[in-house]
Amino acid sequence: MTSIFFIELSISNKIRYVCDIVEKFYDQNRTVHIFTKDKQSARLVDQMLWSWKPNSFIPHKQVTEEDADTDEPVLISSDGEWPQPAQALVLFDPLPADVFFNYEYVVDFAETYDPQKVVDSRKRFRIVRDTEGLNLEYIQLGAFLNKTFSDST
Repeated sequence: MTSIFFIELSISNKIRYVCDIVEKFYDQNRTVHIFTKDKQSARLVDQMLWSWKPNSFIPHKQVTEEDADTDEPVLISSDGEWPQPAQALVLFDPLPADVFFNYEYVVDFAETYDPQKVVDSRKRFRIVRDTEGLNLEYIQLGAFLNKTFSDST
């Protein structure tokens, strides 16, 4: 069963949260896909993963059409296409819930700092909650970062 984590985001610093979450998965030997809605956002995430923490290194790559054989553990895509499967999906921008079944873990955000984003987050939460086969958990970032992911999931 796919575990979906809705992480509360009370400030508009999603890119930093994404880096923290990707590092958590990477440190626990999980492969990760990051989805962004456009190439500009993909570039921002790519740049931030290189510079957000001076003592951190997360091998990653922004996916292009030429990347059929890439073996990076973290891939960033703006079209939802990846050259290989991964265990976790981190949503910088939303994707339809039917995509989630391809992953063990999916991270989405409940963006509570903006009224329209609250409405959009609630819609996504309800869809995931009502989709059979998805295990949904609303969680704070700190609690998520303290989780240990077992190999039996």
